[in-house]
Amino acid sequence: MQIKARSVSPIRISSRRLFICVLMLICLAILLLVSRLQQLSASTSQSDGLRSPLKSSGLRQNGQHVSDEQKVSSISKEQFNEKYAAKYKGLLPTSSSSERRNPDPSCGHPPDFFDFFRLPKSQRSRFHEDKIIYDTFFKNMALPSSPEYESPMPKGTYVELGAFDGREESNTMFFDRCLGWDGLLIEAQSQSYEKVIENRPNAVKLSYSPTCKEEDQVASFYDYPLSNNGIEDVALSYKGKSAIKVPCGPLTSVLLDVFGGAVSFLSLDVEGAESMVLDTVDFTKLRIDIVMVEVQNTHCPTGNCPQVHQIRKTMALANYVLFAEMLEAR
Repeated sequence: MQIKARSVSPIRISSRRLFICVLMLICLAILLLVSRLQQLSASTSQSDGLRSPLKSSGLRQNGQHVSDEQKVSSISKEQFNEKYAAKYKGLLPTSSSSERRNPDPSCGHPPDFFDFFRLPKSQRSRFHEDKIIYDTFFKNMALPSSPEYESPMPKGTYVELGAFDGREESNTMFFDRCLGWDGLLIEAQSQSYEKVIENRPNAVKLSYSPTCKEEDQVASFYDYPLSNNGIEDVALSYKGKSAIKVPCGPLTSVLLDVFGGAVSFLSLDVEGAESMVLDTVDFTKLRIDIVMVEVQNTHCPTGNCPQVHQIRKTMALANYVLFAEMLEAR
């Protein structure tokens, strides 16, 4: 079957009419641009209040104003304690967000923070992951979530799981101490969690396994207080160790409660259960800017790692851009 186009007589437009049409199109484009800028400004104002827990600007819940000392982003302190204190041993920061905006002097001068990055892995990332992430994505950059975003120092939010003791090989200690970001640390192993409480007073802390799609579930966890111990079904490094039962639930609802769904940096290293965690994340409800997923080479002895392929597929479907081989730890 052939499709033929019907011949149409050419339309002739005078130079004056053409000039008027072009002028009208330019005016319309300007109006649309102004309208779009107004929408972006409004959306930025709304998202600013969602990025940080205990943020200085107030928000309203059930028609009532909530002060800085009463809220954790989208839920109040009372709501947080009621929902998470017993369920996940949840604890709030001992200081408000406004008190953590200035870098710790021991970090050194911004924006390079040489003093901090000279610390050993017992006090920061093992393979300089913190510096690589900072230098690549956040250095000399002001985030829209920052209440003082005119400043060259970024003000964002971080999440780390598993957190281990909150200090040794921590990928987020830098963002806590040196940038004053608001954070969430998740560690299921009870002995390690006690250390998290001691070492990271400025972060929100929860003790549970975010590998279940439904709330109020239970997971088997290796009771072995080393860095990033894992779920019984997937952790290969702790075979033969005893397992314990820990509370289990999804990650999405927690991130919505703590940060309103906006996270600048997520560090995920949970001994082979990374895919299970990502399966509980609804990326349509969250905005996570940077996701770092660490997978041990011991889980891929033949060089062909289905878990890595699955993680990359999940992130690609969520419209993430892959930065592969930024770091290869041996």
